[in-house]
Amino acid sequence: MIVGYKRYLSFLIDALTDDYSDLGGVEEEELIFDFEQYVFSQMHLGVLCHHYGRSLYTIYDVYRWLSSKGKEEVDQNSLFQVLSWYYLDHSVFLRSIALCGVFSSVAVSLRVSLELEKTKISFKEESLKVLQSVSSSRISTVVGYEGFLDLNYTEIREFDSLFGSMDSPSSSLRKDRFVSSVIIRKFSSENPGIIIDMDGVVKCI
Repeated sequence: MIVGYKRYLSFLIDALTDDYSDLGGVEEEELIFDFEQYVFSQMHLGVLCHHYGRSLYTIYDVYRWLSSKGKEEVDQNSLFQVLSWYYLDHSVFLRSIALCGVFSSVAVSLRVSLELEKTKISFKEESLKVLQSVSSSRISTVVGYEGFLDLNYTEIREFDSLFGSMDSPSSSLRKDRFVSSVIIRKFSSENPGIIIDMDGVVKCI
């Protein structure tokens, strides 16, 4: 199911507090977080703009372009900026649901339908780098993902225990979602304006 703009912000705002009690039970088997609906949700209620100090005018430029089905022109810098915010906000969301252990029976997908360059990413290969970074950061060895882990020292030391037993499918899913959030944050930060095409537990379609 594609998450509509009126419901969209509930997920992203709850991720800021790690509290999903207001959502109740999510009955859908799949949640698709679509870029267009994301932009519409920001215009519907500018909570995240206020929280992060983002420009609503930047989002409006992209909103106007999407609403016109491409008939209006859009500033590329605005488009790339909003796309970067999209990935950042969903990175926060994925990290949150991983640490909270919610939506374990729901498939999560990110969808960006834009004519932009796509970067194909191997989840398996990049996840090994993330896990190596978690281990290496204890001895301050630079591997490549330390700056995107968003973990304090205690959490890094207890990384595996954060997700419980890896023999549990739900625990493994939580860990994979956390790793996905780190990968998405890194690639979107280093390459604004790209569409991330990643094979993994979080599908990017």
